[in-house]
Amino acid sequence: LAQLGLDGAELNYQTAYENLVYQIVQAYVGVLKADGMLALTRDQIKLLSEHQRLIETNLNLGYATQSDLMETKIRLTQAELGAVRAEHGKKLALENLCTLLGIPPQDLVLTSKPALAAEHELPELETVIRRAETNRPELKNLALAVRSAEANLELARGYWKPNLVMIGAYEAQNPDHPSLKDAVWRFTLNLDWKFFDAGAGKAGVQQAEANLEKLRFQLAQTKDLIQLEVRQKYLAVTEDAQVLSLTKLSLSQAEENYMLQKAKFELGVATNLELLTAQNTLNAARNDYLNAEYDYFLAVAALYHALGETEDFMLEVRDDA
Repeated sequence: LAQLGLDGAELNYQTAYENLVYQIVQAYVGVLKADGMLALTRDQIKLLSEHQRLIETNLNLGYATQSDLMETKIRLTQAELGAVRAEHGKKLALENLCTLLGIPPQDLVLTSKPALAAEHELPELETVIRRAETNRPELKNLALAVRSAEANLELARGYWKPNLVMIGAYEAQNPDHPSLKDAVWRFTLNLDWKFFDAGAGKAGVQQAEANLEKLRFQLAQTKDLIQLEVRQKYLAVTEDAQVLSLTKLSLSQAEENYMLQKAKFELGVATNLELLTAQNTLNAARNDYLNAEYDYFLAVAALYHALGETEDFMLEVRDDA
């Protein structure tokens, strides 16, 4: 029973450790995502500022209208508002990460962007479910609790058996210079045999049986819940992989459309509104791709966490990340 208790304590430590590692991964990616959003917003401000100067020049030359200038200024102000929000979001994300790491924000240095190794492949669903059933600390802990309850039941069923206990004690006659030659040994032999306990023994057996049945039910229920969680995380990974692929395609199309509208605007065959719309579409596509990239990374991390393999997930990250 003592060994089962020690094993349970080790599993509790492992669970707490994996949860902390997973929280740090989430917080780290949150900082990088916020930083990426801020960089995109600043790029948008730079692009709109250059476009505003062009519109002001064209207005003086009579090639643009006051409405074109006002529309550009509105878009620029909206981008600056987005930068303020992005800056605030980055500060909050940094505070969250530093709290988990136990360091002040000024000591935090982000040196890389996490990315999965090129050879990373998603296993089959049934395979990951079996891995979760093998590795999840909750299941291991409940299995130990069941084994402990089974041992307690065996002890309870032996309530009618005699219990023989021997206790030994050693005492030195000369405490200043103790030795075995002048030692005094005392032994106590205690025999306990209950012939009548008013039904307490049977009640103890019934209680142990009920506790064992409850733990077995909890183990089966937890296994079902973990299987459901793994299926949900697995589907999230496949969905985010598809979203990442589509947003990458959308970004490429938005870049091509912006270059086309910019060329047409320079030739005078596209309006200022059409160019601004293309810029907004491009910026939205960049934001979508940034979110999709990090969402996929976090989805894979969440799947490994559901498998009880958070440390193994770190091996899937590129060595240069």
